[in-house]
Amino acid sequence: MRIIYFDICSLLVLSVIYISMFFRGMNSGRTNKFFMSFMATVLMCNLIGLFAFFPMLGTSEYTMKLGFIGETIYRFGKVMCTLVYIMFAVNITKTTNTFAHTFKRIMLVIPLVCLAGVLMYNAQSGTVFYIAEGGAFENGLLWFLPDAVNALYLLILFICIGNGSKNLNNVAKTAALFSYPFFILLSFTMEYSYTYLRVSMFAMTASALIISIILLRPEDLIDPAVGAKTYGAFEDDIKGYYASKYDANVVLVKIKNNRALMALLGDIAYRSTLKSIGGLIKKSDREAIRKDCELYYLNDGIFVMLFENKNPKLVESEARRIVNTFKEEFIENDVEIKINVSVCAVRLKDDFEERETFMNFCGSFEKSVPESEAVIFSKLDPATQRKFQMNIDEIIKKAITRGNFKMYYQPIYSLKERKFVCCESMIRLIDDEYGFVSPADFVPAAERSGAIVQIGDFIIRDVFRFISESKVREYGLKYADVNLSVTQFMTPGLTDKIMEYLDEYKLSTDNIVFEITETATDFINEVMINTALEIKSLGFNISLDDYGTGYSNMMRVMSMPFKTIKFDKSFADQVGDDRMRIAIRDNVQMIKDIGAEIIVEGVEDKETAAFFAGLECEYIQGFYYAKPMPEKEFEEFLRIRNEAG
Repeated sequence: MRIIYFDICSLLVLSVIYISMFFRGMNSGRTNKFFMSFMATVLMCNLIGLFAFFPMLGTSEYTMKLGFIGETIYRFGKVMCTLVYIMFAVNITKTTNTFAHTFKRIMLVIPLVCLAGVLMYNAQSGTVFYIAEGGAFENGLLWFLPDAVNALYLLILFICIGNGSKNLNNVAKTAALFSYPFFILLSFTMEYSYTYLRVSMFAMTASALIISIILLRPEDLIDPAVGAKTYGAFEDDIKGYYASKYDANVVLVKIKNNRALMALLGDIAYRSTLKSIGGLIKKSDREAIRKDCELYYLNDGIFVMLFENKNPKLVESEARRIVNTFKEEFIENDVEIKINVSVCAVRLKDDFEERETFMNFCGSFEKSVPESEAVIFSKLDPATQRKFQMNIDEIIKKAITRGNFKMYYQPIYSLKERKFVCCESMIRLIDDEYGFVSPADFVPAAERSGAIVQIGDFIIRDVFRFISESKVREYGLKYADVNLSVTQFMTPGLTDKIMEYLDEYKLSTDNIVFEITETATDFINEVMINTALEIKSLGFNISLDDYGTGYSNMMRVMSMPFKTIKFDKSFADQVGDDRMRIAIRDNVQMIKDIGAEIIVEGVEDKETAAFFAGLECEYIQGFYYAKPMPEKEFEEFLRIRNEAG
């Protein structure tokens, strides 16, 4: 008599895992669906295995036939489980191109088809197993065939996981994926040693449990505060699409006034609002869209809807629906909020052949997409498409070697001294083929590739050189702002390099103020704080650029020795809103209370300048006073304007 306690235990555990997948929100997405299919196959095989056992408790011809049918399906199902697991494994390791060709897929299923034929013939021949006297199953001449086919699939599985393990980039996750073949081989050993045991289903269930705990962690994939998948999950999924035969369409949605919303609402209300916005983005009238669409939040107000193999026309209509949705004022907690969005529909592989190029586009598409319009990428003019499809990493490499980077300077006006006393240094990339390349395109790409360190070194040295060699100090310039990336802050030897350039160009520490962007405060740690304090101890001042998150980051802001805090352009853009004016006044007072000075960026008209002057902000920066300009033009600007002033 076979022991079936392991099968019963497996059935219970599988049911719990299956139900928990729904409660954890892990029942959508291609990877999750493959895993759910695997568990469904194991669950069905388990039930059939039990179905094959219980009829054998009787000895009638009818019950024996039922048991024989159940055992046949059970032995076939065990092999089927491994095949489905292979599909799950190649999907999660982003190696679906392994079976992209039809010939390879046919070769993959041939052993299973042959096994099905042998098992069907077994009903007459008993070559695999048969029912002996007393109702027990006995092995036939080809008793080993199902396990041999399973072993073949396990070998294929080992190869697939081995080839794709580098894409997981995590030892624990790779080990979790290998748990299935390990447990199956262990179950083979136990069942051959103790023929009364049936532990195959238990082995599969143990593997499913490990995978659900280690490999498919919702906290790694889903941002619960927003109710959407994370940037990391999006990056992994896109990598999988580019590695496979599958195609997808995406709709990119950028909240244009994202920073203003953060400042207006505060952190908790802002995150709640993001969740509501995400719900509206996904709230389609079409059931197929709601069911098959994946929603991601990439930070900085960017949402992405991803559709696998959907009709592009259908996706384009969804893009237009989203634009129309946000034409009306949005109500959150009884407060009316205007959401300004840019929307772009993209056919993944048709529009972008390279994954890296598409990912760069996601971070900067709104710069060239009109507000409150649904732009279809494939319908853009060829010149615009070509600009977006450029290989930004190659352009950066070429710019570093050929000197295509140029520094521009935007004057900053002192309200107290009534003249231009400082400036912000801004890097520009002028490519031989593509012309002007926006920093919004190349800076994120450089941060991802690590080229930002070389670019940062160029910025520091070139700004030092310009201030040393030009007459800008004679014309009233006290200092220039130089932006430092998070990567530079974390790079050993930064302060030594700064002092080396300072000595080389014979400058004073008063001539330079180092900036760090507001978003970088999310990464503040002991190393960054120590580096900032070391820079401060050398005599340099430090400024916070692009401040715009209200109260949420003030604890992190206060941990850094900032002399000046720059208001993001979104503050200037929203001064016409009465509620925003209240938020601005609160932020101004809060910053003055910690003893920092304020520079307001993005001021483009007299009324806005007057408003911030009335709040006693120290400096104004923006097109109302001057645009960014190259070295010679900036030097001449200071000479004329400061002498005239």
